[in-house]
Amino acid sequence: MEEKKTVLSAVETLMDDLYAELGEVYSYTYHKQLQNRLVDLASQFNCVGEAEYKIIGKSVDVVWKRREKVMLAIEIDRRLNENSFIKFEAIKRIGGKTLWVSYSHKKDEKIDQFLQKVNPNNDTHTIRKRLKFKKTIRKYHDTK
Repeated sequence: MEEKKTVLSAVETLMDDLYAELGEVYSYTYHKQLQNRLVDLASQFNCVGEAEYKIIGKSVDVVWKRREKVMLAIEIDRRLNENSFIKFEAIKRIGGKTLWVSYSHKKDEKIDQFLQKVNPNNDTHTIRKRLKFKKTIRKYHDTK
């Protein structure tokens, strides 16, 4: 008997497969590819995926809709971003579920502290991965 696929297991598998496929790329490349694939994944759960969904003047990385109703909002973050949880509060007010996908390099204790602050009711699902990316070279110019 085949085990029923959950959203969380499908997203985790997608993240792992994408990272294996892309290798060590820049984090923004991984973010954009993951965002696109999460939009496509929605159809496996009888939803329509949409990227950059506008709510409260901000954009949610991905939403899954069914009959124009937001069923799930997904934020993809490398950093501990409080804005994601502000958007999630607006999504919850319209009846949607929320999923925070983190691929932060921060220590687990730091992420736990962050989540206690921004998700005290523990009503946002989370997926946490520690992934390695190419370093972005930042060029600083003299101000002379």
